[in-house]
Order: sequence, then structure tokens, then C-alpha cells
Amino acid sequence: MSKYVTVVKWSQDPMSPEEYQQVLTYVGQQTAGNGLPAKYNGLNARSWVDESAANAFCDFAKALQQNQQTPTTATVYTVE
Repeated sequence: MSKYVTVVKWSQDPMSPEEYQQVLTYVGQQTAGNGLPAKYNGLNARSWVDESAANAFCDFAKALQQNQQTPTTATVYTVE
């Protein structure tokens, strides 16, 4: 079974307490096994058991911190 990892480069790191709480709330609402915290090359990462959940988290991250000059970037990696 594949696993998926989202790697996020936030436009503002560290994030504000409000943004951090929104991330915790979002991850807490996901199904069991999703949203386990990790690091990848010094960036924030989360593992997911569902590809759609990984993609949805990318969309959430980009919407949480919108910055035209330094946008939040998110990438999904598939781990076999």
C-alpha cells in the first residue's frame, strides 16, 4: 500500500499561533493514520494514507498562507 507525504514550504515560518491552531484543527479532523508530522529536508511534512487527503492538505496549506511575493508551496510524494 502506498503512503503519501506532503512537504510544505510555508510563506511565513514560524506561522502565527492562529495559523498553527488551524493546522492542528484541520489535521485533527482527518481519518486515523493521516496527518502524522514529519520533516523532509528541513521542511514541514505530513504523512497520509490517502492520496486525496494529501492533495487536500496541499490546497489547505496554500489557502492558509497566501502571499504573492513568497507563496506557500506544497508537494505530494508517493512512497511505495
